[in-house]
Amino acid sequence: MIWDRVTILRAIFPSRATAGEVARRWRAAATRERELAADVIRMGGLLTLQPIENGAPDLSNPQRLAYEAGRRDLALQLLAMMNLSLDEMNTLMEDNDV
Repeated sequence: MIWDRVTILRAIFPSRATAGEVARRWRAAATRERELAADVIRMGGLLTLQPIENGAPDLSNPQRLAYEAGRRDLALQLLAMMNLSLDEMNTLMEDNDV
């Protein structure tokens, strides 16, 4: 997975000022509540593997796959606003058994 916070934030917000305001709020929340990022990783299903059937991804339920992809995208957007680096995210996942 390629992790580029700036690209993610630019895709979400129309202006740099808006992105900055929102990112500051989420960064402050993540600083106050240390477990917030781990909760977002867990609830976003970032560590959930795609179902495999006969050695290939199970595409029998495309609505479910789209829903799960949306959850993961939102989680990545929130983590980007928290200014979480890829190394920090990996450490959170290892330390907390997300």
